Amino acid sequence: MLRPSPAFFTSGLLWLATLALTAAEPDPLAQGRLIYLQHCVICHQAAGQGSPGTFPPLAKSDYLAADRKNGILSIVQGLSGPITVNGQNYNGAMPPFVLDDVQVAAVLTYIRSSWGNTGDAITADEVRDVRKKSRFPTLEKLKAAAAYLPLPAAVWTRATKGVFQLDADYYARSGGLFLPSAHYEAMFPARV
Repeated sequence: MLRPSPAFFTSGLLWLATLALTAAEPDPLAQGRLIYLQHCVICHQAAGQGSPGTFPPLAKSDYLAADRKNGILSIVQGLSGPITVNGQNYNGAMPPFVLDDVQVAAVLTYIRSSWGNTGDAITADEVRDVRKKSRFPTLEKLKAAAAYLPLPAAVWTRATKGVFQLDADYYARSGGLFLPSAHYEAMFPARV
């Protein structure tokens, strides 16, 4: 008899929590915690401690406390290059997150009030004002930058004994069309 795994129930509970938060007027801290768990926890860890030398801590972070814009810009335009947090140097990259102003405010408010941080709330208006001066002045510009063009279909040709390999020459000569291998072999005899 098959029994659902604990991960099945956990993912179901996360889905229900997301549904509940979107159905009613969400508590900003609860919404911020959920966004943190969806986007930030993998690098910055459950207690905001980060990973020494790799991902800076958010707990008791002097970088976030120094200027309210630091956290906002990190989320709306990403962050790369050297920074110093709590006396330790970091030189990595964090991509921007496709979150609206309310979501950015909620997650930063959660971070600024958790793990020993004592910052006050960030507002959606504050996020909007900082975003206007960032690399992506609107959420729509960020969404456009984050949208990937679809990759062309891979073209595979028969090599030896049923092993397939990508044939860039065929792809270029066919104008980017994918043809099943029988058609390809008729058009372009196998190379030795």
